[in-house]
Amino acid sequence: SYLGKEQEFKIVKVNHARRNIVVSSRVLIEKEMESQRSEIIKTIEKGQVRKGTVKNITDFGVFVDLGEDLEAFLHVSEISWDKNVKHPKDYLENNAEINVEVIEIDKEGRRLRVSLKNLLPKPMDTFTSENKVGDVVTGTVTSITDFGAFVKVGTVEGLLHNQEISWDKSKNAKSELKVGDEV
Repeated sequence: SYLGKEQEFKIVKVNHARRNIVVSSRVLIEKEMESQRSEIIKTIEKGQVRKGTVKNITDFGVFVDLGEDLEAFLHVSEISWDKNVKHPKDYLENNAEINVEVIEIDKEGRRLRVSLKNLLPKPMDTFTSENKVGDVVTGTVTSITDFGAFVKVGTVEGLLHNQEISWDKSKNAKSELKVGDEV
């Protein structure tokens, strides 16, 4: 019970006609929290890795609770090296604990942008550590253009140029391949 206890309030409304006032302690608490949040964000640096909890998944990204009353935004493009992320929920779920890297700090707006993919192995690094020039690999044709075909090999995609399709110069990607072919 608060009866008889002393507490600070902020006057938020005065009604002279009714001779009363409206006070709020919540306004003071929110102001104090905002001040603390501003101080905490000053200690955060770009490139810093923080542990967080997925709190809200939207079509365009994920809001991550970093604790200490801080929330960061993880844009869909920062979730995975996969360029074809259709929806963040395919990669993350609410309440999951993840590590993220701070990539942008707006200290005045007290907003943070973070990246998950920066902490994941880069597909090309993985590919080049497992393969070398001259290796024979198998991939799947993902698209065909006038100049060749794009082929996905593991987690990377490369160009199979028309001149590499056949010794016969009349043959090209459009005449010899279709999307989905394994080559």
